[in-house]
Amino acid sequence: MKNHILKSMSRSNNFFSVLSNGIGAIVGLLSFILLTRTLEKTEFGAWVIYISAATFLDILRNGLVHTALVRFYSGAETDEKKIIVGSSWLIALGVTVVLWIFVVTVSFIFADSIQTSSFDLFFRWYPIYALASLPYGLAAWLLHAKQNFDRLLILRVLFRAGFLLFLLFNAGFLHWGVESIILGHIGVNLLMSIFSLLKGWTEFNTIFQAERKKVMELLHFGKYCIGTLLGSNLLKSSDIFIIGWLLGPVAVAVYSVPLKLIEIIETPLRGFTATALPEMSKRSINNQMKSFCDYFIKYSALLTVLLLPIIAGCFVFADKLVLLVGGENYRNSAILLQIFCVYSIFLPLDRYLGMALDSINKPQYNFLKMIIMVVVNVGGNFLAIRVWGELWAVAMVTISTFIIGVLAGLILLRKNLRIDLSSAVVNILNVKSLFYYQSYLEKDSSLND
Repeated sequence: MKNHILKSMSRSNNFFSVLSNGIGAIVGLLSFILLTRTLEKTEFGAWVIYISAATFLDILRNGLVHTALVRFYSGAETDEKKIIVGSSWLIALGVTVVLWIFVVTVSFIFADSIQTSSFDLFFRWYPIYALASLPYGLAAWLLHAKQNFDRLLILRVLFRAGFLLFLLFNAGFLHWGVESIILGHIGVNLLMSIFSLLKGWTEFNTIFQAERKKVMELLHFGKYCIGTLLGSNLLKSSDIFIIGWLLGPVAVAVYSVPLKLIEIIETPLRGFTATALPEMSKRSINNQMKSFCDYFIKYSALLTVLLLPIIAGCFVFADKLVLLVGGENYRNSAILLQIFCVYSIFLPLDRYLGMALDSINKPQYNFLKMIIMVVVNVGGNFLAIRVWGELWAVAMVTISTFIIGVLAGLILLRKNLRIDLSSAVVNILNVKSLFYYQSYLEKDSSLND
C-alpha cells in the first residue's frame, strides 16, 4: 500500500509542482550564495533593492492576469479557453506598456534625485526587463492554468539554471559588478521568452480572439488580485524598503540572508498551493462545495504537518545555515531566521485561506485580508526601528502580522462557507489519514474533469 501511495504521489500534479519549486529554490539559493560571495555588501544591497522593486512592479502585471487566468480557465469550455488566453495576453501587453511609460517618465523627471539614490539601477533597467520577461511570464501562468506542471518544471528549471550558470561564469572568469549581473538576469529572461514562444507555450496567436467582455471580466477579478499580490509582496519587500531607507544597504544585505533561507520552508508550500487554485476553483465553479471544503481543510492540515519538521530543523540549525549561505559576515542573522521560523507555522493556513477566497470568487475579501496585514506590518516596522533600531524587532513584527492575517481570513471565509475548522485539528493529529486522503482528492478531481 505504501508503494502504491508513493507511486501515485510521484505522478501527481503536486509532485511536479513541489519538485519544480524545490529545484528552483535550491538553484535560486545557490545563485544567492554566489551573489553574496562575489559582491560587496553595498553592491549586494543594491541588487536586492533592484530585484525587490522589479518584483514589486511585476505584481501589477501578475495580479491582473495570473490568478484571473487560472481561475476562469479551470472551469471553461474549449472555445472559451482561447478567448480567456487571448484576453489575458491583451491585458498583459497593456499593463507592460503602461509600466514602461511610467518608469521612463519618472526616471526622466526626477533624474538627478534617482541617480544619487539606491534605486538608480532599477529605474535604468526595469523597462527593458519588463519587455524581455513578458512572454516567459505568460507561458508560466498559462501552464499553471492548464495544470501542465511537468512543462512548468522544465521552464522554471531552465531559467534558474541559466542564471546560475551565468553567475558561475562571472565568478570564475569575468568578475563583473552588480550592473552587469542585472544585464545577465535580463538576458536569461529574454532567452526564456524566446524559448516559450518557439515551443508554443504562450499561445500568442490567441490574442486575436480576445473579447472586450472577457477582458472586462478578467480585469474586474484581477483588480482585487493586484491589491492582494501587492500586499503579499509588501509583507517582505516593505521590510527591505524601510530598512534600506532608515538603516542603509548594509542592513538590507544582513536582513536578506535569513529572508532567503526561509524559502526552504516556503518551497513545498508554494508547490502545493500552485495546484490548489485550479483545483479549488474547479470545485467552486461546478458548485461542489463539500468537496471544496474537504480539500481546503485536508490540505491546510497536511501542509502544516509536513512543514513542522522543516521549521524545527531551520530553527535548531539557524547558525549553520546562515554561515553556509552568507559566510562569517552574516553570523548575526541567525536570530532573524529563528524569528522567521515562528511566523512560518501560520503560513499554510494563511495561504490556503487566500486561495479559498479567490476560488469562491471573493477576491475582494482576500484583498481586505491583505490590507489588514500590510497596515500591521508597515506600521509595526516603523515603530520597531524607531523604538529599538534593531533588525530583530522588524522580524518580530512579522509574527503578529500573520496571526492577525489568519484570524481575518477565517472570519471572512466563514461569512461565505460553513467550514468545520475543528476537523482540521483532528486531521493534524491523524497524520496517516492525510496521506491516504490525497489519493482520494486526486481521484475525485479526475472524475470531475
